[in-house]
Amino acid sequence: MYAHPLLVVQLCVLFNTMMQCSVVPQTFLAGIVVPVIKDKRGNATDINNYRAVTLSPCISKLLEMCILELYGDVINFAFAVWV
Repeated sequence: MYAHPLLVVQLCVLFNTMMQCSVVPQTFLAGIVVPVIKDKRGNATDINNYRAVTLSPCISKLLEMCILELYGDVINFAFAVWV
């Protein structure tokens, strides 16, 4: 672990509460979209030469990683069934 044990406990309580109540705070859903140029030698004024990258809060990425760790196999199986 790379965090203080108290932080780990607090995040665990927070994430478990969020899962039990089926609530995700709006701040977890916020992100900043940044356009990144695909080809530096290409036309910088062409909108098709850009791709969008979303900068998300670290805590929401941590929650996503925890959910994928717990339910990744189920999600992959459900996705495979529908494809």
